[in-house]
Parts: sequence; structure tokens; C-alpha cells
Amino acid sequence: MTTTPITMLDLDDLRCMAEDAEDDLRRTETALRQARLNHETAMRAYILGSRQLMAQLATPIPAPPGAMRLPTDMTT
Repeated sequence: MTTTPITMLDLDDLRCMAEDAEDDLRRTETALRQARLNHETAMRAYILGSRQLMAQLATPIPAPPGAMRLPTDMTT
């Protein structure tokens, strides 16, 4: 089995490939951090919106003038 000698050009290509991979990794890490931040922000907005909706649903809506009222005792 013979091996091919590595030239300076090969080493330069490998160095460039390693630097490109490092740049890709850095961009991926940045994108992941941004995605996590976006998810956290969306979840906070969802929770806040849910709380606001529940508060609105818990607030009785007054009947318009002249509207029929339902009996308060619905067991009969």
C-alpha cells in the first residue's frame, strides 16, 4: 500500500476547509440562539395572551337594554 505525499497546496486546502467549517458552525450557533430567543418570546406572548383571554371571559358582558334575562336558577 502506497501513500500519496501531502503537498503545501493540500494543507492550504484543508486549512481553508477547516476555517469554512468553523464559520458554518458559528453561524449555526448564532441561528440556534436566535431560534431559542424567538421561541421564548413567542411562548411569553402566548401565555400573556391566554391570561388576557381568560380574564376577558371571566368578565361578565352586560346585556343590552331590553334583552331577555335568563333565570339564575337553571336547575328547574
